[in-house]
Amino acid sequence: NTVYAGPETRTVAVRLADRGGAPKAVTLANNVFFTQGTAALDLGPEPDVSLLHNAYAGDCQRPENEESPVNTDLLLADPGKGISRTEGLECYQTLEKSPLRGTGIRLTGHGRYDFWANPISAGAAIDIGAYQAPSDNPPVKAQNNPEDAPEAAKPAPKP
Repeated sequence: NTVYAGPETRTVAVRLADRGGAPKAVTLANNVFFTQGTAALDLGPEPDVSLLHNAYAGDCQRPENEESPVNTDLLLADPGKGISRTEGLECYQTLEKSPLRGTGIRLTGHGRYDFWANPISAGAAIDIGAYQAPSDNPPVKAQNNPEDAPEAAKPAPKP
């Protein structure tokens, strides 16, 4: 995931609501929190939350118990220049020398494709954030229409 908060924004980027007790065995990993405003992480009281390999830029709360956080220039294409929630999001793709490339932690049960329908490798290192840089393909346009996705990424037809 890539979470962006603009210059005039004060928000909670992640809220793990207390619903009869603290969240149990939650993992937040490989996320990008890029803020030009202010963003907080509300993990609830005494959370059972593992924070792994998340990246932070700007005024975003950085948890003390984070394992291997990235707190340097993330080298995103042009953050904050997205047109809407579905258009112009290439601005959040990583540049070639980004510290987010190949530094994510592999988790079980992740999807097979990123937001742009680039495959997520089953064996190689993965990237932090919503964009998985293709090894030998140029970035593709955002895939918001399932009909435009590669054949393997399309949902199975309903019976």
